[in-house]
Amino acid sequence: VSLICRYSPDQGWYEFTIENTGKYALFYGQVETDGTTLIYSKLLDGAYSKFKTGKDTNQLGLSCSGRTLTLFINGNQVKQFDDNQYVLKKGKIGISASSANVPPAIIGFDWVKVSQPNQ
Repeated sequence: VSLICRYSPDQGWYEFTIENTGKYALFYGQVETDGTTLIYSKLLDGAYSKFKTGKDTNQLGLSCSGRTLTLFINGNQVKQFDDNQYVLKKGKIGISASSANVPPAIIGFDWVKVSQPNQ
Protein backbone atom coordinates (compact mmCIF):
# COMPACT_ATOMS: atom_id res chain seq x y z
CA VAL A 1 0.00 0.00 0.00
CA SER A 2 1.27 3.50 -0.78
CA LEU A 3 0.38 6.95 0.52
CA ILE A 4 1.45 9.87 -1.65
CA CYS A 5 1.74 13.57 -0.85
CA ARG A 6 2.83 16.68 -2.71
CA TYR A 7 2.48 15.00 -6.09
CA SER A 8 3.44 17.16 -9.04
CA PRO A 9 4.25 15.69 -12.48
CA ASP A 10 6.96 18.34 -12.89
CA GLN A 11 8.50 18.40 -9.40
CA GLY A 12 7.98 14.82 -8.15
CA TRP A 13 6.31 13.48 -4.98
CA TYR A 14 6.80 11.75 -1.65
CA GLU A 15 5.59 8.15 -1.36
CA PHE A 16 5.32 6.02 1.77
CA THR A 17 4.99 2.31 0.97
CA ILE A 18 4.41 -0.57 3.33
CA GLU A 19 4.48 -4.28 2.57
CA ASN A 20 2.24 -6.91 4.17
CA THR A 21 5.26 -7.94 6.30
CA GLY A 22 5.53 -4.54 8.00
CA LYS A 23 8.56 -3.40 6.00
CA TYR A 24 8.18 0.24 4.99
CA ALA A 25 10.04 2.85 2.98
CA LEU A 26 9.73 6.52 2.16
CA PHE A 27 10.65 7.58 -1.37
CA TYR A 28 11.00 10.69 -3.46
CA GLY A 29 9.56 9.83 -6.86
CA GLN A 30 9.78 11.62 -10.16
CA VAL A 31 9.01 11.09 -13.83
CA GLU A 32 12.09 10.97 -16.07
CA THR A 33 12.31 13.50 -18.90
CA ASP A 34 11.16 10.81 -21.36
CA GLY A 35 7.74 11.07 -19.69
CA THR A 36 7.34 7.33 -19.08
CA THR A 37 10.10 6.18 -16.75
CA LEU A 38 9.65 6.51 -12.98
CA ILE A 39 12.69 7.08 -10.79
CA TYR A 40 12.55 6.51 -7.04
CA SER A 41 15.10 7.69 -4.47
CA LYS A 42 14.81 5.99 -1.09
CA LEU A 43 14.79 8.47 1.78
CA LEU A 44 14.42 5.94 4.60
CA ASP A 45 13.28 2.40 5.34
CA GLY A 46 12.61 0.10 8.24
CA ALA A 47 10.18 -2.42 9.66
CA TYR A 48 7.29 -2.11 12.09
CA SER A 49 7.00 -5.22 14.25
CA LYS A 50 3.42 -4.49 15.35
CA PHE A 51 2.05 -4.42 11.78
CA LYS A 52 -1.06 -6.61 11.53
CA THR A 53 -0.93 -9.29 8.84
CA GLY A 54 -3.53 -11.42 7.09
CA LYS A 55 -7.09 -10.08 7.20
CA ASP A 56 -6.42 -7.76 10.14
CA THR A 57 -6.81 -4.02 9.61
CA ASN A 58 -4.05 -1.42 9.79
CA GLN A 59 -4.31 2.36 9.83
CA LEU A 60 -1.61 4.14 7.86
CA GLY A 61 -0.79 7.84 7.91
CA LEU A 62 1.60 10.25 6.29
CA SER A 63 1.90 13.82 7.51
CA CYS A 64 3.65 16.28 5.20
CA SER A 65 4.17 19.52 7.11
CA GLY A 66 6.84 21.94 5.98
CA ARG A 67 10.00 19.91 5.38
CA THR A 68 8.95 17.23 7.86
CA LEU A 69 7.41 13.94 6.74
CA THR A 70 6.02 11.76 9.51
CA LEU A 71 4.95 8.12 9.11
CA PHE A 72 2.18 6.66 11.27
CA ILE A 73 1.09 3.03 11.58
CA ASN A 74 -1.89 2.09 13.73
CA GLY A 75 -1.85 5.45 15.49
CA ASN A 76 1.84 5.28 16.38
CA GLN A 77 4.45 7.66 15.03
CA VAL A 78 6.95 5.30 13.44
CA LYS A 79 9.47 7.59 11.78
CA GLN A 80 10.05 11.26 11.10
CA PHE A 81 12.17 12.59 8.25
CA ASP A 82 13.26 16.15 7.51
CA ASP A 83 13.75 16.64 3.78
CA ASN A 84 16.46 19.15 2.97
CA GLN A 85 17.14 17.91 -0.55
CA TYR A 86 13.93 17.96 -2.60
CA VAL A 87 11.80 20.27 -0.41
CA LEU A 88 8.50 19.81 -2.20
CA LYS A 89 6.06 22.44 -0.95
CA LYS A 90 2.74 21.59 -2.57
CA GLY A 91 0.96 19.06 -4.72
CA LYS A 92 -1.76 16.46 -4.79
CA ILE A 93 -2.28 13.43 -2.56
CA GLY A 94 -3.02 9.83 -3.47
CA ILE A 95 -3.26 6.22 -2.36
CA SER A 96 -2.45 3.03 -4.20
CA ALA A 97 -2.28 -0.70 -3.69
CA SER A 98 -0.43 -3.36 -5.63
CA SER A 99 0.82 -6.91 -5.48
CA ALA A 100 4.08 -7.62 -7.24
CA ASN A 101 4.49 -11.32 -6.49
CA VAL A 102 1.22 -12.88 -5.34
CA PRO A 103 -1.75 -11.99 -7.52
CA PRO A 104 -4.56 -11.67 -6.89
CA ALA A 105 -4.39 -9.49 -3.81
CA ILE A 106 -7.50 -8.26 -2.04
CA ILE A 107 -6.93 -4.85 -0.55
CA GLY A 108 -9.62 -2.54 0.71
CA PHE A 109 -9.76 0.99 2.00
CA ASP A 110 -12.49 1.55 4.60
CA TRP A 111 -11.92 5.28 4.76
CA VAL A 112 -9.48 8.01 3.77
CA LYS A 113 -8.99 11.23 5.69
CA VAL A 114 -7.25 14.25 4.20
CA SER A 115 -6.60 17.26 6.38
CA GLN A 116 -4.41 20.33 6.58
CA PRO A 117 -1.46 19.65 8.95
CA ASN A 118 -0.75 22.06 11.77
CA GLN A 119 2.02 24.39 10.70
